[in-house]
Amino acid sequence: MSNQNYSPHRKCNRPLPIKPKVRVIKKCFYKDICHEVPCHTHYINHTIYRHKYIPKYTCSKEETCEDIHLNSPKC
Repeated sequence: MSNQNYSPHRKCNRPLPIKPKVRVIKKCFYKDICHEVPCHTHYINHTIYRHKYIPKYTCSKEETCEDIHLNSPKC
C-alpha cells in the first residue's frame, strides 16, 4: 500500500466525524421607543367676594348754654 496517509497503527484513514457541542446564549436587548401622549390641564380661577361689614362708631357732642339771672329787676 502506497498511501501516505495510511498508518499501520490506525484502523481508518478518515477522521471520525465529531458532533459539535452547541451552546445557546440568549441575550435580551432593550430599545426605548418614545410615544408622545397629549396631556392638557385647564385651570379655572373663580373669585368669591366675601363682604364683611365692620361697624365704624362715631360720636357727637352737643353743649348747650342757658343764662339764668337771679334777683334781676323786672322791667
